[in-house]
Amino acid sequence: MLSISVLVTMDPATPLLPGESVTLSCNADRAPKPNNPVIQWLNPQGEKINRETHTERAKIQSNGHWTCVVKNDGKVNEAKVLVRVVGELLCSVIYAFFLQ
Repeated sequence: MLSISVLVTMDPATPLLPGESVTLSCNADRAPKPNNPVIQWLNPQGEKINRETHTERAKIQSNGHWTCVVKNDGKVNEAKVLVRVVGELLCSVIYAFFLQ
């Protein structure tokens, strides 16, 4: 039985500050090579992003486990990566303080 190995990477590593750019990459490997695997990301809210590499500006909704889902030849494999965004609440409190 052939299995697909899924490797996820994140650049830069977390924790992130709000507004910083983060790139998530997902690669599938199998011997022999996968036949056009379908690769997608699920964000922490379960929304699908249909690409191998996803870049976004960090925000509070980015917090949590991102799941790379690889479908190939009727098999499904997943790998997760944890994204942590810190400081958004602190930034809001500071901003509110200066508005007074």
